[in-house]
Amino acid sequence: MLKKINNFNDKILNLLYFIFPAVFLIGNGAINLTVLFIILFGIINIFEKSHYDDKKVVYTLVAFFLVLGFSTFLEISGDLKNEQFFKFIKYLRFLLFFLITSFFIKSGKFIFKYFIISSTICVTFLSLDIIFQFLNGYDLFGYEAYKNSEYHLSGFLGTELNAGGFIQKFSLFTIVFLPLFFEDKSNKNYVVTIILIMIIFSGILYSGNRMPLVMFIFSLLFISIFIKHLRLKIFISFLFCAFIFSATFKTQENIRNYYTSFYQNASYVLKKINYYAFKEYPELKEGTYFEDKLWKNGKIDYERMSNYEVEVFGSGHLTIYSTALDLWSDEPVIGSGIKSFRKKCQDKLHLPNRICESHPHNYYLEILTDTGIIGLFVFLFFVIILVRENILKIKSLNNKEKLLLFTIITILITEIFPIKSSGSFFSTYNSSYLFFILAMLNGIKKHSLFKKAPK
Repeated sequence: MLKKINNFNDKILNLLYFIFPAVFLIGNGAINLTVLFIILFGIINIFEKSHYDDKKVVYTLVAFFLVLGFSTFLEISGDLKNEQFFKFIKYLRFLLFFLITSFFIKSGKFIFKYFIISSTICVTFLSLDIIFQFLNGYDLFGYEAYKNSEYHLSGFLGTELNAGGFIQKFSLFTIVFLPLFFEDKSNKNYVVTIILIMIIFSGILYSGNRMPLVMFIFSLLFISIFIKHLRLKIFISFLFCAFIFSATFKTQENIRNYYTSFYQNASYVLKKINYYAFKEYPELKEGTYFEDKLWKNGKIDYERMSNYEVEVFGSGHLTIYSTALDLWSDEPVIGSGIKSFRKKCQDKLHLPNRICESHPHNYYLEILTDTGIIGLFVFLFFVIILVRENILKIKSLNNKEKLLLFTIITILITEIFPIKSSGSFFSTYNSSYLFFILAMLNGIKKHSLFKKAPK
């Protein structure tokens, strides 16, 4: 009886992991529901002692959550009814999600093929839909091109303007699908893989999500360093992708302007961030709004703007990053607790070139502001342990296992790349994805990578 229940749970879990990429297309509600069901059907695995042979990994991640909880507790002065405390309690679901997913993979019951097929279907269909929308002025479901943004296309996602981010996150699983699960070494395999890369590149390009395009190119370059048999496919793909980008850049003014401004903004932020961050203005007192002081007799005081070097250039990331660094300097060791930026940023609005947002738009800055240098150190130590343990066993793996392993490592490095702009680290969307990738890396064992589906 117990065996039947376990088999039923395993099938349900594999079904949930199969639809996992698709729920990211639906939204946070579907993601939360899927994570909740994975926890409910997989919680029994938590109590199997055989899964705790890698105690260092588990204890380090638990330590990160403890730091997060401690910093939150200090920030709210022990008020357990505070909204920030409830946010921390809810966030603990991702610790369970990580443990259950990694244990399930480690047990050999997770079927990689199901998940990668699902990723391939979702990525390819969304990319083709965006390409169709770009070429025809509307997508396959009738969504009009550039209706919601001058620079973005999102296909059947409609008003959600992050289609390129989704494609990029699951793109490498799509690209390695054929090399992983088909033995065919003919030209068909080469051609289909090259076409897939071109489709994904075009989908991200036309989506208008610039950072995902950069990260996609980086991920292909990175994985080609370690996987020799992918190099020629990637090189040929890059030639075609360069032609697509060049033709689009020359013929589409909105895309040309948008990607040109991306380069200008990025270089400007990197050049100026050291100058603006931590800059002190002792004459400006807390409790006031600097923006109010920019007006004189109902007009903008350009002299005051010049004196304080008020930034009006670019995407706004410079002011966001400067604000985040200021907040971190207030609590450099332990931070200010989970999702504290949106509240604490109010304390910096008396300064020039500071702004309030829901999060700092960079994983590292958000972890610093919320958990301090201790939290960032613990999290990076956790990631390094995971990567190191897998690299050490690389010699014992066959070519397909190496391909999957380096695919996951590449995805992880791309996701936590230090200098990229991003959504919130602690959001449902990003945390579900990131802890799933971390769980895959933790759970991988040689005997389980290509286990056949149970009948």
